[in-house]
Amino acid sequence: MGVLPAEGGGWFVTPITTLDDFDGLAMRSFGYGARVLRKLGVVPYALPAEDIRPALESGLIDGAEFSLPAINAELGIADVARHLYLPGWQQPVTSLELLMPAQTWSALSDRHKAVLDAACEESLSRTADEARIQNVAALAEFRAQGIELHRWPDEVIAEDVARYPRLADAWQSSLHVREYYDDWQARDYTE
Repeated sequence: MGVLPAEGGGWFVTPITTLDDFDGLAMRSFGYGARVLRKLGVVPYALPAEDIRPALESGLIDGAEFSLPAINAELGIADVARHLYLPGWQQPVTSLELLMPAQTWSALSDRHKAVLDAACEESLSRTADEARIQNVAALAEFRAQGIELHRWPDEVIAEDVARYPRLADAWQSSLHVREYYDDWQARDYTE
């Protein structure tokens, strides 16, 4: 019933320039992202949103990945960690779902099912559009505050791309799509 774009890849107090910069780094992360980062030497902390900024301020953590840039702005993360890396590889999309038992769905009238379907479709369209607009505004505000926006260093993926042919194909496909999307974005009549 909704979709949100990729999260930010991570906020850091100091820039990440090589894979060695991850070794011993304390970072707010969880799930799949934390498992991958742990292999790079990161010490992951699974902190709730409201604890991220205080943990950065106190020096407990050196970096954090959490949600969309627009949400990060509300948390004040940029006041402490001045380097944001994009895109968010650890969660390229967030799906928002309405779940219910099959028995409950089956018991609904056709009219009620149609209403739920229509509401979910409307919510899907609205969340995708609103999230994009909010993130564009957040990134503009970050730039105005002097936050450095970075792309991940090529070294971060180069080793795995060289090792895994399917990943290499997926990476090249991603770069190709990004190139064509950037071309469209530069000419988009809504900009």
